[in-house]
Amino acid sequence: MPYRKSSIGFLERVSGQVFGQILGRVFGQIFGLRRRFVSSLLIGFWVVLVMGAVAQVSEAQTSVTRGTITEVLDGNQVFIQNRQARVNDVANRGQQVRTGRARAQVNFNTGAVARLSNNSVLTVGQCAQLQRGVLLVNGAVNGCTSSVTAGVRGTTYILEVDDDGREEIKVLEGEVVVTKNEAGFIEPSSLMERLEGRSRFRRGTKQLSLPRRPSLGIPSTRPSPSPSPSPLPSPLPSPVTESADPENTVVLSAGQKVATRRGSPLGPVEDITLEEINAILSGSLFNGYLQSLPGYAAIQSTLQRIYPGLSLPGVPGLPVPGLRIPFF
Repeated sequence: MPYRKSSIGFLERVSGQVFGQILGRVFGQIFGLRRRFVSSLLIGFWVVLVMGAVAQVSEAQTSVTRGTITEVLDGNQVFIQNRQARVNDVANRGQQVRTGRARAQVNFNTGAVARLSNNSVLTVGQCAQLQRGVLLVNGAVNGCTSSVTAGVRGTTYILEVDDDGREEIKVLEGEVVVTKNEAGFIEPSSLMERLEGRSRFRRGTKQLSLPRRPSLGIPSTRPSPSPSPSPLPSPLPSPVTESADPENTVVLSAGQKVATRRGSPLGPVEDITLEEINAILSGSLFNGYLQSLPGYAAIQSTLQRIYPGLSLPGVPGLPVPGLRIPFF
């Protein structure tokens, strides 16, 4: 009997140990899975938070809220709301930047850059609104005049409005969707939708299949551009619906231009000549600036591809490595 009892006790101890090991492994796997699940859940939550923050930053960066004067050339006649401005002064949304005999560079909060020639008037808003003069835009900022809107995505183009009301858009790099609209500028989001579906456009020709959108019948309250050298500050323009005429939209590629004037349709799309490009690169929008345009390598590559005879090394405003002077 003692032998039998000791055998039973031994078996109980062995079975208890085995059962304990099995339970330990089972619970270990369960808690291991739980830890991995909790870790994965925390990581996923962190990723969602980071992506949301990045999305908010990206959305904020696409909205132009201010422009900073970063360069002033040829004098000091640069004004914000008719008050003389200096380097690092800021024009907020809805405010007007005007040049007299001077020229200026304005850096927007989105990273885009604008350059104003002399005797030019620009209003900071949903678009870079040019009332008069010559404006170069480098980056993702829509431009507009009294009757056209240029919808862009990271490109370089020029807007011109002369004293006779003639308006012209020239593209140096990238693509621009130009839309004629007599009532004022067009909501930039609609232009971006067009750029997304630009395969429907025939580049360099007038658009023939753009679906029409009904007019809201809102009369324009925008004042006509004033030829006065000291225009009154203009309010931020209000979005309006586009013209119902489908022939009033074109897509310009690099090396192309189109002209119009208030009350007239868009003119034919034309190629920018080599002489015009040389005049632009040696003119008031490039000559003398110490800061080179962001992404100038893309502009240079595009222009050299379109104009094989174009010589760019001597273009003013480009960073040129200094010459080393040997010491004897």
